[in-house]
Formats: sequence, C-alpha cells, structure tokens
Amino acid sequence: MSATTLPSSPSTAVSYTVEDVLSRPDGEKYELVEGELRETSISQESSWIAGEIYRQIANHAMANQSGWAFPDGTSYAYSFQGDERLRRPDATFIKSERLPAGPTSWGVCHVLPDLAVEVLSPNDRFLDVIAKVDEYLAVGVLQVWVIIPTHQTMFVYSANGDLKKLTAQDQLTGGAELPGFQCQVKSLFPAQQAITSP
Repeated sequence: MSATTLPSSPSTAVSYTVEDVLSRPDGEKYELVEGELRETSISQESSWIAGEIYRQIANHAMANQSGWAFPDGTSYAYSFQGDERLRRPDATFIKSERLPAGPTSWGVCHVLPDLAVEVLSPNDRFLDVIAKVDEYLAVGVLQVWVIIPTHQTMFVYSANGDLKKLTAQDQLTGGAELPGFQCQVKSLFPAQQAITSP
C-alpha cells in the first residue's frame, strides 16, 4: 500500500486528529502521521494479494477459533513518540483473548493487532514501509509480514528482532502470533495468465 501526503502551504498548514480523519466523508482513504493526512492507494494486484492473505488467515482463525482477522481498511489508532497515529494495514489478526467481545461498531480499533500485513504497491518506497514496520513493532505489534509482489517474496519481522526472508517456494508459518497457520508463499500471489488486449 502506498501513501501520498496531501500538500499544504505553510500559511494554511493544518494539524489533523484521528477524529478529523474519521469524520471526513472520504476519511477511509487516509492514514494520519505527524498531523498530516496521507492518502493510501493500492494496485489491483496488491489488493488481490491483501485479500488472499486475509482470506487464508480468516479461514484458519475461524476453524481454530483463535481470534479475529481483519481486511484492508481496518483503522488502528495509537500514540507513537507522542504523536497521534491512524494506520490501516492491508490485513491484521488479533487473538481472541485480546478482543474477547469481538469486533465493535466503533470506527477505529485501539487494540493493536498481534499480526499486521503490508503489501507493497508499485509506488511504495521500501524505506517508508520499513519505517512503518519499525513503528508497528515499537507500539506493540508482535509480528509484521511485508509482501513484495514483484519478486514473489516476503519478509517476516518479529518484535524479538528476528527477521526472515521467504521466497515463493518457502512455507510461511504463523508462529506464536498465529499458532498452527501455514501456507506456501506462492499461494499468496495470483497465477500468471496470458493477458489479451481488448
């Protein structure tokens, strides 16, 4: 998922809050970082991959009653280095014991996920994504998966400092954050098909 900061002139600079974002008619398009609105965008391929990893996590969670999986667009609000943040990972998972009542009707979740997934879009800068990973881990997310469609690879970042690089032929496991989950990395990517121009 890529993010574009909305421009503002020095004389009209506005510092937004989480409430400002949630009250906007188009608020679902934005994340909040350092008081700025950052418009998120995702490619068709990245959207498909985000949906597929969500589907696999959700199926596993439902079968094992281990927790709650959330798709792209779910909002998480928290404080990072004294700054109010609103983030929307491409998929997330929260263990059932941390969200015993299940999903609420509130517009934002203040219970941080155990697992967050980010799928790179063509306009994403990898260093920006890594900064987001560091942020997630610093505020209490236990594991972050970063999926790179162009190379059919992914990185698994853990709060204990472990880092794993997985290729299409490797097995992805959920570890302590998503016990019993496993899939082949290749299954997260769409099968390559010949495209005929209209």
